[in-house]
Parts: sequence; structure tokens; C-alpha cells
Amino acid sequence: MKHRKGFVSNSSSSSFVVIGYKVDMSRDSTDLEDLAQKLAPEVMAELKELATKDGEFDEDSFEDEIYGALYSGKLFKGVDFISDDSIGYLGKEICKVEDWGLEYSEKSIKELMEIGEGIQGVLQRTDSASLYMGQRAC
Repeated sequence: MKHRKGFVSNSSSSSFVVIGYKVDMSRDSTDLEDLAQKLAPEVMAELKELATKDGEFDEDSFEDEIYGALYSGKLFKGVDFISDDSIGYLGKEICKVEDWGLEYSEKSIKELMEIGEGIQGVLQRTDSASLYMGQRAC
């Protein structure tokens, strides 16, 4: 009989550690769109153009364009976007665990604080960034 040592998973999920801010991703929330409009109005204008076909603005297409820009890093340069259902995180992913094992990462407390301050500046927040750990479906 073959025995496997280490991490074993039959599900498609990964764990993460991120420094940043929690974002309300529920259907009725405009937090993310408001922040994007404030920090990247030129990108948002471009995304609205992409979501307009034959003079008709398509709200669903616009939402898809926003998420595409978030995941690609186009909307907030240097900021990672992690989401699952109604919760999202904007920040810097500093460590993750995929099905095949841990992506090793080592940061000093000073480095973590500098990352948090950098994210705080990019997102123009007055409150300090937080450290979030969780699991997301892939």
C-alpha cells in the first residue's frame, strides 16, 4: 500500500495570507466601485467604454470588466485582489498554500509593516492595513 506524506486534498481550494483591507463584495455594495472611481477614474472610464455596445451600457458587462481589471492588477497597480463570494481583500498576498504545497515566504515584522503602509498609501486609506488569513475556492 502506498502512503502519501504531506498535504493531501481532493478539493480545489487554497489558503492565503494577505496584508490589506477587507471589501464588502455583496450584490448591493458599491464599496469597490466607489474606491475604483476615486483612485482610478481613467481606468473606470475605459471599462465603461468596453461595457457599452451599440450605445447601450451593459451593467453586467461593466461588472465583469471591473473584476477582470482587479484580478489582472490593472485597476490598482501593485495591489492583489482576492475574493470569495461576498468577501474580498485588496492588499498584498504574502503567502499562499495551493493543493501541491506551501509557497514559502519569509518576512520580518518591519517588512510586513512597510508592505501595510505601502498598501495604505496606494489605496489612500487613513486606517492601518490588517493581516488576513483564509481559504478560498479555486
